[in-house]
Amino acid sequence: MQTIDLSELKQGSSSFTFETTSIDGVYSFLKTINWSERWLCCILLFHFITFLTIILSRRCSNFQILVFFALVALCYNSERLNELGAKHWHHFSHEQYFDSSGFFISIVFSSPIIINCAVLLVALTFIQIKSYFFIL
Repeated sequence: MQTIDLSELKQGSSSFTFETTSIDGVYSFLKTINWSERWLCCILLFHFITFLTIILSRRCSNFQILVFFALVALCYNSERLNELGAKHWHHFSHEQYFDSSGFFISIVFSSPIIINCAVLLVALTFIQIKSYFFIL
């Protein structure tokens, strides 16, 4: 399998393309990302605030259901967000991260959302089991 030097991603050219099958690991890909860019910090902050919201609203199942469907909608629309990011990346970023297969958006945006959805499902299941046993 041929590997690529991921430091070449920092060229900043929108015409630069690479095969995501040639990336040798998620960790090495994440190391090449410039995490000091403001929009990436905002994405990380969004995931952190979402996780805190899930934890702090654990007793409000209706609100958690609303948060769950909002997160699922965001994850569903991540392909469109990737297309918009690839088209307009130069307005908010110094580098082009948005590839045609959606590897970047899947790792940085969708994966934490899916993890948050899994935490929500566990919390909602726990609430339902707890309320079922208190009724008996």
